[in-house]
Amino acid sequence: MSEFQTYHFRAIDQPLNNKEQGEVNQLSSRFSTSATFYSLNYAYSDFRHDEEKVLEKYFDAFLYEANWGSRKLMFRFPKTVIDVKALQKFIADDMDYSSIVFRIKGKFALLKFEFGVEEGWEEWIDENPNWLDRMLELREDIINEDYRCLYLFWLKINEQIRVFKEYEEDEFDEDEKPKAPPVPHNLKKLTSALKSFADFFHIENEIIKLAAKESKSASKNNNYENLIEQLSNKEKNEWLVRLTKSETRLDLLFRKRLDKIDK
Repeated sequence: MSEFQTYHFRAIDQPLNNKEQGEVNQLSSRFSTSATFYSLNYAYSDFRHDEEKVLEKYFDAFLYEANWGSRKLMFRFPKTVIDVKALQKFIADDMDYSSIVFRIKGKFALLKFEFGVEEGWEEWIDENPNWLDRMLELREDIINEDYRCLYLFWLKINEQIRVFKEYEEDEFDEDEKPKAPPVPHNLKKLTSALKSFADFFHIENEIIKLAAKESKSASKNNNYENLIEQLSNKEKNEWLVRLTKSETRLDLLFRKRLDKIDK
């Protein structure tokens, strides 16, 4: 089987300017970028740069797939718009080929899902499968504290660990058992992005059904007009001043502030 690798980058919060596009185009003479995406396919070769550093500097989302069994999905977030402590509960890196890694780098936070199988994939890898576009919604979900994809992937990794230990005729010691993160709401009905995520990382239906049994249904119907009235005039003015400065994702930060009032 011939080697094949595909790399996909997407800019979401802000398009690349002309200078940034020029810098990205210098990374490979074979492929060119636009203001919002950069995609590369290689056979018998690979991208000779650190994809994490490219993501960190220029883009907001990244996907990698190789026909020998490696798959990655990474998101970059402005550090101010995510709950760092909540995301750290999902870190899992006990397997050689699979992990959830979260780290802070300057003003950004990077989240990486990585999954691999030694025997490779049975299905054909398409050069343009649109996997990343199907899963971009997950980045916004995570920003809005919807951690369903993280929980399903955490279960997938820990199922791998259990099977591996059984194969090695080993068992978990009580102090070795990983502490499960909180079960997120609404796992009984997955969005199309979550279904694509499960398909891409081969998360079995049994794992999804198990998670759904423990998951409650919930929805947000906050009356933000009433919540705004509870803010002081001083705080309202402070938010308006921040708005004039075009602060990144101020709409999200404002909603989160109002949500705290409603708790």
